[in-house]
Amino acid sequence: MHLEKLHQLDKQQKLEVKKLVSNCLTTDGLSRELYLDNDMNLYENLDSFFLLYDQQQLVSVLTIFQLNEREAEISGYTLPDKRKKGYFTTLLNAAEEELLDFDIYDMVFVAEPNSICGKMTALSLGASFIKSEYLLRLKLEDYTKKYSEFLSNLNFIVTPLTSKDIMQAAYIHSEIFKTEFHQSEELIQNVLESDCMVCYGAKLEDELIGICNVNNGKNKASIFGYGVMPRLQGKGYGKGLINYVLRQLIKEKVNEVTLQVSSNSKKAMRIYNYLGFQVVTQYDYYGYQIELEK
Repeated sequence: MHLEKLHQLDKQQKLEVKKLVSNCLTTDGLSRELYLDNDMNLYENLDSFFLLYDQQQLVSVLTIFQLNEREAEISGYTLPDKRKKGYFTTLLNAAEEELLDFDIYDMVFVAEPNSICGKMTALSLGASFIKSEYLLRLKLEDYTKKYSEFLSNLNFIVTPLTSKDIMQAAYIHSEIFKTEFHQSEELIQNVLESDCMVCYGAKLEDELIGICNVNNGKNKASIFGYGVMPRLQGKGYGKGLINYVLRQLIKEKVNEVTLQVSSNSKKAMRIYNYLGFQVVTQYDYYGYQIELEK
């Protein structure tokens, strides 16, 4: 057995991982692929890819997705005929050591509801169910531009933010998502320094009132960290902001947009349904705390 702990994957390694994941998804009737870049992790030095080989064959993979300094999301797949051999546990132990080096003790396992193997693995480790989220998708060719009136009638502007906007954007993010200010600041800074991400800001009379982050892929994009200040919600600004972003993505020849939303976010779901987003799948999250050796 050979374990590789990596900061990022090269082209060949990405192909190997995609092949393994495709095998698992087909066998198990699942749809969740892995995100194979580290550009969204809060700590830029964190090693987030763990690959396990058996006689040069990739048999198991684990990834770390870290959006805040307190916890990290863990995802992984093992070839169907190589399961129940302790391979994922081997990768998990290595991932725990990496997280502890950054003083991260809380992990969240992510699994689709019909992933029996994923669910049983999480529960067998002592993890507890904490929430569900929906993955939503919008095909932009089907998107009608009827929301454009929001931009003119609400008298506010939307523009890509720059480094001079970090403090304002971090304050907005922390107010919307109830995070520590320095965590929001690091997240916004990572977005603004990235070559493939953009942070759009909605301004009302020069006051920043909302943000929407976009991660651009090849013909596809994902939206995250989208919201409007609580005191201004329900006035149409959120619809105006996301409408602007969607229209911008159409100009950039993006075909499809995805985002995730909590199953408890009824207001957000109404907006996304109104815009034409469709539920693709559900993800379940299981919380787990790393136990230190005594």
